[in-house]
This record gives sequence, structure tokens and C-alpha cells, in this order.
Amino acid sequence: MSRRIAVILSSIVTSGVCFGILFTKYDPLIGFLIGFLTGMLNVQMLFRFTRKVMDKTMESALRAYMINLFSRLGFVSMVVAVVARFRQDWLLMLAGGIAVGVIIPLVLSIKNKNERG
Repeated sequence: MSRRIAVILSSIVTSGVCFGILFTKYDPLIGFLIGFLTGMLNVQMLFRFTRKVMDKTMESALRAYMINLFSRLGFVSMVVAVVARFRQDWLLMLAGGIAVGVIIPLVLSIKNKNERG
């Protein structure tokens, strides 16, 4: 998935969530937005890293992938910890947003057979 498609998808979801918050006054939707953007950033980091290690040997690529995996896991854990610290009622929407933010780019990437994550 290209960066351009990611920005367009993020903009559409952000505007939809903002309109949803405006009309319903349901603040935990901000947690969904934070989770969605976190999931999108996580997948974009994965795609960028995958392109970067294509020319390495299998052993060095797997070692680098493990380091990248733990850094992305730490990033998502930090976002969850910060949201849990300040707004515990947003956690369910945050988890849903992370799931949607990871699934949609992967589905779009699978649909586009030129790029695989």
C-alpha cells in the first residue's frame, strides 16, 4: 500500500470520526481514531521495513525483522499504556481502532498483488 493511499484512507476515517463525534458527542470515538492511526502507522512501518530488507540474506533479514517487530510492538504498547493512563473508557474503542487500522491496509495490500507485506 502506497503512502498516498494511506494518507487518503486516514483522512477519510479521520473526517468520518470527527463528524461522528460532532453529531453524537460520544468522546470515546477519539480512542477509535487514535487506535486506527496507530494501526495504520504500524502497518506502514512494516511495509517500509519489508522493502528495505529485500536484498539481505535470510539470516540477517530475520534478525532485523525481529528487532523491527519488537520496536513496533513497543510503539503500540506505549500508545495503549498512555490511553489507559489518562482515559480508561477509551480502551475498547482503541482496540477496535487498532484492529481496523491493521486489517484494512493488509486487505488493500493483498488486493493489490504488486505489494505484499
